[in-house]
Amino acid sequence: MFNNMENRDLFFEEEKKEEKDNKKSIWIILLYIILIMCLMFAVIITSASFLNATIKKNEPIIDDGGDTTPDTGDDEINVDEIPSDSGDNDSTTSHPSTGTGENKGDGTTIVTDDIDITFTEQDDSKIRMNYAYPISEEKALENDNTIKFNITSNKGNANYKITLQDIKDEELENAYNNRRIDHKYLRYYLKNLNTNEEYRGLLSDLDNNSYICSGTINKGEKINYTIAVWIDKDAGNEVQNSFYIGELVVDVEGE
Repeated sequence: MFNNMENRDLFFEEEKKEEKDNKKSIWIILLYIILIMCLMFAVIITSASFLNATIKKNEPIIDDGGDTTPDTGDDEINVDEIPSDSGDNDSTTSHPSTGTGENKGDGTTIVTDDIDITFTEQDDSKIRMNYAYPISEEKALENDNTIKFNITSNKGNANYKITLQDIKDEELENAYNNRRIDHKYLRYYLKNLNTNEEYRGLLSDLDNNSYICSGTINKGEKINYTIAVWIDKDAGNEVQNSFYIGELVVDVEGE
């Protein structure tokens, strides 16, 4: 009986020891897991810091050294690159005005070597017509359909010509399957607000490199104009689902 008691105590003692060893192993495994997670976290933090430092190193340096020159964006307009109605990409004048558009708050001024061309109610010199329909001249000359602009001489006296030229617009061309409104259905009206001279006709009248009007401007003088383009009231269904986009161009030649 003694031997049985001794064996039983020995058995329980070994069982407790084994249980203790198992617990110890579990704690060791947990410590290893925690250590590995800490190492991974440290690697992630180090990599992120290195990447951030690399990005900052490659960032461009912005110089704010007091330059107050206004940002003109991409409003530069070169009339040499504006195609004419006949499809010829060359300008038809020997001394066209070229320059950069500057936003003045009340529109955009195209600054050139000879004159400034300011559009007082819109931000560019383009005339766009889509979803348009035939209307009368009276309706076309309402304020919402007209574009006001003025020209001012920067230098001495200068001769100038005003015309409209077709330009490309991929978005409109794709939307309307390149169906442009024929010039014979489009009317224009231009008025010199200084002299009250009026010019009107069909855009087809300008197809052979013709211009709407011409004049002379003196240094410091400002001449105000208003212009409108619309579909003739007698046009038929052939103008449906089509568009027009043109550029108002002022060609200048110094005296």
